[in-house]
Amino acid sequence: MAPNDVACPSCGDNHLVHVGAIPEGYQFAGRTLEERIPGGSLYRCKNCRLAFKHPCLSKEDLNRLYQQAEAAVWTYDPEKRPDWTLAKKVLSESQLSGKLLDVGCFDGGFLRYVVESSSDWVPYGVELNVEAALRAKGHGIEMVGSDADHVEGIGTYDAVVSFDVIEHLTDPSAFLKSLTQLVRPGGLIMISTGNVDAPSWKLMGSRYWYCALAEHLSFISPAWCRKISHDLGLNVERIHTFSHEQNRSVPLRLAEAAKNMIYRILPSLFKKLRQRGMGGVDIQANPELADTPPIWISAEDQFMVVFKKL
Repeated sequence: MAPNDVACPSCGDNHLVHVGAIPEGYQFAGRTLEERIPGGSLYRCKNCRLAFKHPCLSKEDLNRLYQQAEAAVWTYDPEKRPDWTLAKKVLSESQLSGKLLDVGCFDGGFLRYVVESSSDWVPYGVELNVEAALRAKGHGIEMVGSDADHVEGIGTYDAVVSFDVIEHLTDPSAFLKSLTQLVRPGGLIMISTGNVDAPSWKLMGSRYWYCALAEHLSFISPAWCRKISHDLGLNVERIHTFSHEQNRSVPLRLAEAAKNMIYRILPSLFKKLRQRGMGGVDIQANPELADTPPIWISAEDQFMVVFKKL
């Protein structure tokens, strides 16, 4: 059961399931921290199906850590981003054109990926990181704000995208509402993030690697998207599930599944195996990191949702 003072940040309901404790975080946005971040607990709302961490860092602490993040963390090769490929395909098939806004665009990689092969779209970006925003501007992208709540051109964008952003926010419903206000009627909104209803995540619960990343705070699912779409005047057009690992070979999938199963069912055995070098964490030098979850990058635990504004 959840404590009486905990409520869903999305719908405000206090009928929650306590999924379990989350391991402490020792990295934030690719940078190893001097002090670990308490993991808190993972809760799941019975009403809207949002999963979220509680307690979590304050907005001030989060912004401070983001400004110290490694720049390379959010710099991508488009060919290694299945969600970018899917989004570009959706845009090309939509028969839409005009103003394309990327909220959380970092250095504008996705926008450049689209406009380099199509003259149908004019790129606009929103980015909190000052250095990244300047880089995007240098690539010819018009920057129209630092966050979704303060953007120029309300209701004028033909398509709005946001990749790997919503999981970093404490209130996903408020974020999606902001995106809805930015797009014109008939326009598209596309979001990609982790899928809390993926089989691998259901198996691991609060000890799943994606959940344990210190910068990840909220976790949505196709069920959450379908429920909230009615409240915001949106229609769910498509849902695509995918993995960020392109080479999902059978040996890799079996190896990662085995590591996670051992970690989940026999943690003491996993700790001994980790002492012998398994799991990618040097616990000889950092024994306090023995409880860090192994990654499961080959799992199909991500999804992209395409909304259409009615």
